[in-house]
Amino acid sequence: MAKGIIRKIDELGRITIPIEYRRSTGIEVLEPLDLYFEGNVIHLKKGKGRKLDELGRYTIPSEIREKFGYQERQPLEIYCEGDEICIRKEGCEWCSSTDDLIKIGEHLLCKKCAYAVVDAVMEE
Repeated sequence: MAKGIIRKIDELGRITIPIEYRRSTGIEVLEPLDLYFEGNVIHLKKGKGRKLDELGRYTIPSEIREKFGYQERQPLEIYCEGDEICIRKEGCEWCSSTDDLIKIGEHLLCKKCAYAVVDAVMEE
């Protein structure tokens, strides 16, 4: 299962930050946010950077979208860590990897974790 809420990036690079996450982090519409990243996760926190628009959307800069390989209509996972909003590609339910993903029913696993399941089943 995803750690947060899945939203799609639009054609202008905007993603809507869920209101429940804005409330829990104290971030208001039209408030400037600083962006930084750790690994494959974008972090947003109150600051002096780009502002949320009046609908709670944040525009991810084109350089960042290119760096992370974000495409129009791509599902991204949004979640909170403390007073920050985090955005990342949808990833493996077990290890959070975004590489070599396969969907099994309603579950998303990377091939490494899927093979681990197969190995465990074969050992039984």
